[in-house]
Amino acid sequence: MRGVIESFLTAYAKPAPPAEIRQLPLDGALPAPGDFAEYASDICTMEEVQPALFASLLLACLRVWRHDLMHDHRSDYAGSVETFQCALARRPLLRDCLTQARGRAVTAFMRDSLLERIDREDSLSHAGERATAYAWFYRLSAFAVIFPELESLWRAWWRFETLGQAAAALQYVSCLMYQDRDNPIFAPWTREHGGGTPGLWETDGQMFHESWHMENVIFLMETVTPAYIEDALSRAAERLEGVLDSPVPARMLAEFASQRPLLKHRLQVLPDILAQPLNATLTWPPMG
Repeated sequence: MRGVIESFLTAYAKPAPPAEIRQLPLDGALPAPGDFAEYASDICTMEEVQPALFASLLLACLRVWRHDLMHDHRSDYAGSVETFQCALARRPLLRDCLTQARGRAVTAFMRDSLLERIDREDSLSHAGERATAYAWFYRLSAFAVIFPELESLWRAWWRFETLGQAAAALQYVSCLMYQDRDNPIFAPWTREHGGGTPGLWETDGQMFHESWHMENVIFLMETVTPAYIEDALSRAAERLEGVLDSPVPARMLAEFASQRPLLKHRLQVLPDILAQPLNATLTWPPMG
C-alpha cells in the first residue's frame, strides 16, 4: 500500500484548494464516512463541480476507494464508494478537472491498487454473498467503465507473477467455462445465502447508464480466445502447483475440451454484453 500511494503522490503533485469553497471539503487521510458520502453525492449529482476543489480532494477520495477495495466492500464507505465511481464514470471529471499528468497518475493508482487486491487471492472455493472474490470482480468491471485502460491492467495480471494473479485468473475463467450450477469455484446461488457465479459485467458502482469503454471491449475481444484461455490455464496450474491445495486447476485443465463449446460461445457474446448500458438486463444468452 505504501508504495502505491507514494508513487501516486510523486506523480500527482497535489494542488492547493480554491480560495472559495462551495462544496463540502474533506479533511484527513480517511475522511468521516458521512462527509465522504456527501461529497461523493455532490460530484455525482450537482450541476457544477469545482475543479480546483475536486483536484485537491482527490487523494482523500482515492484513499477511501482503496480502503474499501482492500476491505472487500465491508467498510463504512461501501455505498458511497459506489456513488464516487458513478461520478467518475458519468462525468468527465478526470479530464476536465486535472492535467493530463495527474489524470494518468489517478489511472495508475487505481490500476495498481486493483492489481494489489488481486495479488491477495488465495482461494479457489467461494460460497455465499460475502465471498471476498466479488470485491475485485466488481471493481475490475468498474475500472473498465471508467478508464479505457484495461489492456495495461490485464497484461500485468495475466503474467501470473504472483499466486494471487494465477488464482484470480482461474476464478475469471471459471465464469466463462461453466454454467453457474457446475462452476467448480463459485458455489451456486441460494435463497438463504446468495452468492453464485459473478457476472463479468457486474460492477460495484451505480453505473446504470454507462457501459465498458469500447477500447476495452475491443481489447478483450481480440485478445481472449479459446487458445489464449487454454494456455493461461496451463500456466496458472503450473504456477499454483504445490502451493495452493486445490483440485480445481487440474479439473479445469481436464475439462477444457468438453467445456470448449460453452467457452467459445461466451467469448463470442461477451463483447456485445459489455458494450450495452449496465441498466439493461444483462445475462448470458443460451447457446444456439
